[in-house]
Amino acid sequence: MLFCLLFVPFARAEKLSIVTMLAPPLAYEQDGKVVGAMTDVVREGLRRMGLEADITITPWRRALHMTQEGEADAIFQAGKNADRQQWFHYPEEPLYAVKIIAVKRTNESILFLPDRYDYTQYTLGMVRSYYFGPHLESFLKKARFKKKELVSSPRFNFTKLAQGRIDMLITNIDTARQIISEPDFRHSLEIITGPKEVPIALDEPKAYLAFSKKNMTKKIADKFSNTLKAMKRDGTYDRILSTYYPSRK
Repeated sequence: MLFCLLFVPFARAEKLSIVTMLAPPLAYEQDGKVVGAMTDVVREGLRRMGLEADITITPWRRALHMTQEGEADAIFQAGKNADRQQWFHYPEEPLYAVKIIAVKRTNESILFLPDRYDYTQYTLGMVRSYYFGPHLESFLKKARFKKKELVSSPRFNFTKLAQGRIDMLITNIDTARQIISEPDFRHSLEIITGPKEVPIALDEPKAYLAFSKKNMTKKIADKFSNTLKAMKRDGTYDRILSTYYPSRK
């Protein structure tokens, strides 16, 4: 028994339990395996540190709770705010910057701007417990909507929008482009744009691989930060992303 107890911490350190939400092309399931641009970046970074990543996709609120309580060792696609820093160790280096945009039905004339607050005729779709960045979070507290409907995964909102159950949704631009390109949504949904058809960026928070303070140390977060910086310097980061974003090749 003593032999087994001595080796439990070693086993945990070798294989980390990582959670994230379904958000193609950043993280999604294919042939029974979790893949995606940020999934591959996280796996490669931890591999260079001598660690294996056991990655699971779960509803976002549940993923946050699991990491906060130490049921998972880390979570990615996590924005950083004061509340979350009580529970998570954040690396200095972010995984990527998230451009938050709005999506509407193609036959609707809706202009969603962060300096206008009266949207009382519209129902807005959002992901429960998702952090949209300081500027957009402040805007959402002031703006008036007919209703805000919360779901556990971004994809649910696209279905609801296409069915007319909500009027618009907010999400990251990568996930929006990926889902809108699918046959079920290709001609029915579009990103809200401004002049010259450029998507309106509502906020651009940074997303991280955040480590649970219950299980992990600040040292491992710092080491991942340095490893991620090295991956960006040596071209590995861009090579991984080019697999999912052909335009980057």
